[in-house]
Amino acid sequence: MTRKITVLALGLVLAATGLAGGQIKQKGNFGIAGWLVFWNPKSLETFEAHADLIDRVYPEGYVLDAEGMPRSLENEYKVGPDRDEYFAHRRKMMAIAKAHDIQVFSMIVNYDNKKGEHRGDWVEKMLNDPALRKRHIAALVANAVKDGVAGIDIDYENMKAVDAKPLNQFMAELKAAAAPHGLLLAAALAPKSDADGTWDGNQAHDYKGLSASLDLLRPMTYDEHWGTSTAGPVSSPEYSEMVDRYAVAVAGADRVEIGLAGYGYDWKFKQGTTITYDDLQAMIKKGIPVKRDEETQELTGRYTDKDGSPREFWFCDAYSYRPKYAIIRKYKLAGLALWYFGCEDPRFWADVKAYKYMKGW
Repeated sequence: MTRKITVLALGLVLAATGLAGGQIKQKGNFGIAGWLVFWNPKSLETFEAHADLIDRVYPEGYVLDAEGMPRSLENEYKVGPDRDEYFAHRRKMMAIAKAHDIQVFSMIVNYDNKKGEHRGDWVEKMLNDPALRKRHIAALVANAVKDGVAGIDIDYENMKAVDAKPLNQFMAELKAAAAPHGLLLAAALAPKSDADGTWDGNQAHDYKGLSASLDLLRPMTYDEHWGTSTAGPVSSPEYSEMVDRYAVAVAGADRVEIGLAGYGYDWKFKQGTTITYDDLQAMIKKGIPVKRDEETQELTGRYTDKDGSPREFWFCDAYSYRPKYAIIRKYKLAGLALWYFGCEDPRFWADVKAYKYMKGW
């Protein structure tokens, strides 16, 4: 995923809500889920504005540290107005979730904000040390119980193929520890269309092995072209369907969410900058031409930078998502998960409402 680390502590605020876990909930034909970030104010605003359509939310709450343990970033704010605003945002998020029966999953990610990358080595340290793994699992469960959430969401990326078996074991042990507390277990998975995979990152995610422990599998069916690749579609329908078809084959449709990208990339050679819908609108206002790619339905365009360098962008707007609803319907998926609330084309929500409650779905 493309992200900044969110400073998020749910703490006693969540414990007071008493949100129930134990089973996946949804309204309408399929579930709507997404990640909530607090470094972009539009994320919470979007969550509030469309809470009646949302079933699950994955707020960034914990980060894996270099010692292989979950770390809450709540102490980043010691005193002052930033800390007050921080907890006000937490309270507001949980109040919205409770009012609309939205399940909250306590999320942990192995992202190193200083380096700007997911640290597979931090995960590997934990996976291969039984004592550390046990402490890690105990901390995850204790945090989720303290926070009063419905489940735990694991986002461990950029690992090696040899990590697959240890990761399966970790998930099995985490599930065993979480189950007595009624906690659900979800994970974001690197996209793949078969068991073999094509690179270390998706080979480390053994869909079949992980499905024995996960209540929700979330293949990240985006970054078909990514920040350091050549320019191209972010998430074509064909790419998404190949990944989700495989996930359904090994895990069953009712546990698979299709991952959607609410963003795009603007490439200068092989260096892509993430762009939101608002960024795209600003580019259009500057006169940068945009067209719709007929094959993928994504928005794309080329222009020349100030220094004369060629640039190319691709963006997933609401219209480009429409083939994805056909995939959800065809395979009877549990729903979709958007990275992230607040960066997307706002027209997305009108389509969500239409498809979610479509008669004869």
